[in-house]
Amino acid sequence: MQPICINIERAKTYGLNNFTEEDILLIKKPPRRAPEITPTYTNDGSNNIEEKFLLFAYRFRYLDGEYSAPSDFSNYNFTPQPFDLDFFTLDNLGMINSFNAVKIDFNTGEKQVTEIQLLVKESLSSTLYVIETFSKEKNGWGDNQVKSF
Repeated sequence: MQPICINIERAKTYGLNNFTEEDILLIKKPPRRAPEITPTYTNDGSNNIEEKFLLFAYRFRYLDGEYSAPSDFSNYNFTPQPFDLDFFTLDNLGMINSFNAVKIDFNTGEKQVTEIQLLVKESLSSTLYVIETFSKEKNGWGDNQVKSF
């Protein structure tokens, strides 16, 4: 049997047997799949990903403020420009990302999820950064929907 945690005030609103296992489990489920990443362009001319190999993930925040473990990480999304060798420095000038942005598709989670945090990690770092935090209530999002950033 898995450990459970019951919020007494919330449990009073469940009624007789009107709760699911996810409502009382102590260990909260992380997102099941990595976010879908689509390389894209923005019109502002900036390129924050030109020489970076980035991995993206997301995690859930639950009703009582607990956070899930992160989802699996996306694959690296780096599309180099055509090969361009600088014969004086022997640098491959084509090793710059052709795209200057990414579109991230993620799932909003079950009814116990209140927020979704998008995470990013660089290839040679173990540090996770929070890109954005989304409130399902403020954004009017339903459960288990796919949203984009």
